[in-house]
Amino acid sequence: MKFYLECCLSILSHTPTPIKKLLLIYYIVVNFFLNLRTKDKQNYKDLLKELPNLTTYDAYLKWASKVDHLTGAYIWRESFVSNSYDYESVLALYMTLSNYDLSIASNVKKVKDLLITDGPFMSRNFARIGETKLYSKSLLGTKKLIEVLLKKCNNILDYLNEDDKNTDVAYFQTCNLSLGHTALILNGGSLFGLYHLGVFKALINNKSLPRIISGSSMGACIAAIVCCLPMEEVDKILNIDGYLMDKLINEEQNLLKECGYGQQDVKFLDDGSDQDLNMTKMISNVIFKGYSKDIFFIYKYIKLRVSKKMTFQEAFELTGYDYNIVIYPKQYIITCPTLLNHITSPNVIISSAIDCSLGSEMVPNCKLLCKNFEGEIVDFVQVDAYIEYLPPHRHSESHSDNNYSKAFAGEKRQHMRN
Repeated sequence: MKFYLECCLSILSHTPTPIKKLLLIYYIVVNFFLNLRTKDKQNYKDLLKELPNLTTYDAYLKWASKVDHLTGAYIWRESFVSNSYDYESVLALYMTLSNYDLSIASNVKKVKDLLITDGPFMSRNFARIGETKLYSKSLLGTKKLIEVLLKKCNNILDYLNEDDKNTDVAYFQTCNLSLGHTALILNGGSLFGLYHLGVFKALINNKSLPRIISGSSMGACIAAIVCCLPMEEVDKILNIDGYLMDKLINEEQNLLKECGYGQQDVKFLDDGSDQDLNMTKMISNVIFKGYSKDIFFIYKYIKLRVSKKMTFQEAFELTGYDYNIVIYPKQYIITCPTLLNHITSPNVIISSAIDCSLGSEMVPNCKLLCKNFEGEIVDFVQVDAYIEYLPPHRHSESHSDNNYSKAFAGEKRQHMRN
């Protein structure tokens, strides 16, 4: 691999730009015709039927490899040429790092200088390797050249961490400024919000859950399970079949009744006919408010038994996760951040932040609350007028409305004048 890439780099370095562009066009045309070959549609359909039965990541990799070979995506992966990223810069960096012998102290110093913030090599989108197009062709990954570069960088950092005694924590912190942090972003969706539990389960079981977790609406609600509970309890909820449902049904009888379970389904009207009010109410809630009885019950349970009266600072000290909740106040409030976490709003009550993120339509009269220095729960925003909070979809619609934008801007100017 190294010899092959070195030859490619040497050729590209001595090739005029017009010829390189012609070679790229030639490669695209050849690759197009290679992928035009007749595909066995029946085999492809059979492979798709296997997908729901995959239970491990290793099984998925074997399945994805078969699909890539059937669709021709493996040809795309093997060739590093593409106009979606600067493959010459990636190739040059890989060869530069590969030629350094880390057993020599002077080479270690040179490699460390390459990877610090002063250079572009450790930025996440170096040479545009973060382009979405590069991760939508193959089920196995992206271009192999990008993968070998990232693997080489990881191996060097591991070496500096384990074998080089002169590399202190400050160096890795400097690299971290360039790399940034991986974050998990959970959106709303009400009925689809519970799918986030499967996302958490997969990431935790594969030890890949980022330390930064952000959410809005139902995503913020489900994220509280991981960000407000000890990992032992989270593991029970996610990995023991039926644990959460058994706990809810057996221990939360009052909450079940409060949410409408176990109540009479039929109400007799004056004319003697009956009407299924629960079904009507559920459909009405789904259409106009975006939640069903089941989702409402999960939301109430998380507020009562998971987040409780915990603040962002308390949650961070308990779990170590950077828990972020996004809210959308309709009125411009200069003292109210829209991103709530243990840094911007350490004393804010998480359950109240979840309410405001869900919006005033689902949670009428919701307020953002916090703990003062005496431990008392008070309003976070001290204003006389009632603040309405929008759900994420309403916020997007409002910002696309010019009239709202003008009114918002006028309100902001008036607030600044006052």
